[in-house]
Amino acid sequence: MKNLISDFGAVGDDSTDNSSAFGAAIGWINSTGGFVECPSGIYRASACPSVTGAGGLIGEGSGTNANVSGAGPAGSPCGTVFRHTKNAGDFLTVASPNKALIRNIAFWPVEFKTSGAELATAQGAWRCNFERLSFNYCYQPLRFTSANQCTARGIDIFAPFGPSGILLKGAAGGVANLCQ
Repeated sequence: MKNLISDFGAVGDDSTDNSSAFGAAIGWINSTGGFVECPSGIYRASACPSVTGAGGLIGEGSGTNANVSGAGPAGSPCGTVFRHTKNAGDFLTVASPNKALIRNIAFWPVEFKTSGAELATAQGAWRCNFERLSFNYCYQPLRFTSANQCTARGIDIFAPFGPSGILLKGAAGGVANLCQ
């Protein structure tokens, strides 16, 4: 397991753009199938590549209840928070053909989005696991598209304002199959 801060140079201060650190970390996941530990902190990013390897991102803390007091991300008890500066489109896409894992992370956009998901699967994702995640003020928190046997457990959704909380949908020629 590698560390988002010490191995890839991320800074969890809620102001540094960590796009290059996310790119390096996810590139490593995709090439090795390994896991990246994401210590407590608030990580901003303007871009994030797709996870296509069998590894994943594991945050610190419970990944839930990111805004129980209304104080925003700075008061978040969840530990690891991903904040993106994109106002449209998907932020993190899992396009893994086999067993990717995203765990213990809160997603909190910097500004309100007009389209796209915080966390999405691409066609062909298989047996991916999303565990103990929190989505706060998100247009579309979690979307499964033509995914097979993917699981979402312990998901908190606070104040969604888009079309749905968790969306299961098929694409041309595909369906979301046996997803929980």
